[in-house]
Amino acid sequence: MVAVWEGPCWLGGLGAGAERQREAVLPTFLIDRREVSNADYARFVAETGAPAPRHWDQGRVPEGTEDFPVVHVPFEHASRYAAWAGKRLPTAAEWEKAARGIDGRRYPWGQNLVADRAVAGGLESAVPVTRATADVSPYGCEHMAGNVAEWTSDPWLADAPEGDRLIKGASYA
Repeated sequence: MVAVWEGPCWLGGLGAGAERQREAVLPTFLIDRREVSNADYARFVAETGAPAPRHWDQGRVPEGTEDFPVVHVPFEHASRYAAWAGKRLPTAAEWEKAARGIDGRRYPWGQNLVADRAVAGGLESAVPVTRATADVSPYGCEHMAGNVAEWTSDPWLADAPEGDRLIKGASYA
């Protein structure tokens, strides 16, 4: 995990329909540097009896994908995994600060979209969470602009059902 220190940051202001960019002050928090791998999630499934992702054959990680990010995990199970691991899902604001830093940048690496920096947009597969990447935030978090989208603890809408939460980041697909 990496520490994201207390202080101001810029949130919002990206994409169609996005809220206006605003300054916020967040307390210090910890966030994982990398996405949760299939191998990590498999340990959780084995130790807790939690259901495996629906695409795992007979509850087993598909061969050769142990280091790939786990996908098809509902919010409730992602939240339980985080608690099991002694962590919690980040708020949307925490995720955004960890991804973009404090200077109002649009992407983890800066202001301009660089097509080959993120694993995103119509690709066939995600990549292993351990693969070197240029998609690195100012705090050292990897794959924040691509690979797989990630859950936050914030509801999509104020009156959203329990499992209807905001996701952040882009996906390989």
